[in-house]
Amino acid sequence: MKKSLFLIPLIFLALTIIIILSLVNLKISPIVGEAIKESKDIQEDINNNPETTIEKENIEKEDVKNPKQESLNNLEPECEEQQIAYALKNLNKNETCTKFQNTICAEKEIICSVELHNLDEQVKGYFKINLLVLNNQGTLETIPEEYTLNPKEYTTFEETVTIKGENNLNNISCSFSTETIPKKKSC
Repeated sequence: MKKSLFLIPLIFLALTIIIILSLVNLKISPIVGEAIKESKDIQEDINNNPETTIEKENIEKEDVKNPKQESLNNLEPECEEQQIAYALKNLNKNETCTKFQNTICAEKEIICSVELHNLDEQVKGYFKINLLVLNNQGTLETIPEEYTLNPKEYTTFEETVTIKGENNLNNISCSFSTETIPKKKSC
């Protein structure tokens, strides 16, 4: 008799659990059924509509992502390329009249120079600079030059230019422009 009294609460508990589960199942079944139907409709639309083919391919590619790779990518800091530090120093211009017509200079020899400094302490780089020979009317001549400089290294860019004619010999100046400067990643 004692054993049967002990089994009654267990049977009652089991029946209660069964009743609760069946009630929950009745409430969840329509929701799950609707979700399954909606999923089938979407899949059918994707398969039948050519416009969604691209979306389907993109979805499939996105679903194949490697979670380990994604977590590694999230750990890497964002890096950007920045131009290294450099300087153009000691710009010099020397002019010498090499031909005269009467007392007027008819031809000048102009020596233009500048020091190109790689100020970076780690990056060796390729530089491209231009010498611009100018007068009041604009650029008379452009001379490009290329260098590869080690960190903290510098070089002197020097060019001799001969200018002829009375009109071109007034107010001659030298200028330099940088075309290519090395870059490095900064994180």
